[in-house]
Amino acid sequence: MHNSSSINNNNGLHESLGFLVNTAARSMRIALEEGLKCHDVTPTQWLVLKGLNENADITQRVLGQKLFLDNATITRQIDKLEQMDMLHRQQSEDDRRAYRIIITQKGIKLLQKLDEIANGVNSIAMSGVTEKKIQTILNGLGSIRNNLEKNQE
Repeated sequence: MHNSSSINNNNGLHESLGFLVNTAARSMRIALEEGLKCHDVTPTQWLVLKGLNENADITQRVLGQKLFLDNATITRQIDKLEQMDMLHRQQSEDDRRAYRIIITQKGIKLLQKLDEIANGVNSIAMSGVTEKKIQTILNGLGSIRNNLEKNQE
């Protein structure tokens, strides 16, 4: 059992879990935006391409759910990436109202470059942090997300 007393006390902002998670995420997003700029792609568009590459034969709705993106956001990103020829929509055989989203070869090639940039940002963010601590951070963040999702049900 973990000790949550340090989480519940009245420490300052720089000792607040929410503040630290939010500012770390914001800093990483800014660094990723800067790195992706040369490819005219946003972090959200990279996320969509990454999600498509890892989830073949997926509908737009399911992809949005997996990536925690609302319908308007996923639609906007898919529209833009389709215009860039990074993906295409294919009407679902099961549901005429649904479309499967498929990454193109151009999208796969670009994703390889984008992944290098994202990996570089991760390396910078985690420099000086041991592999063991990185795994602890990842596990902890996953647990936090799961706890909050369960609490919303």
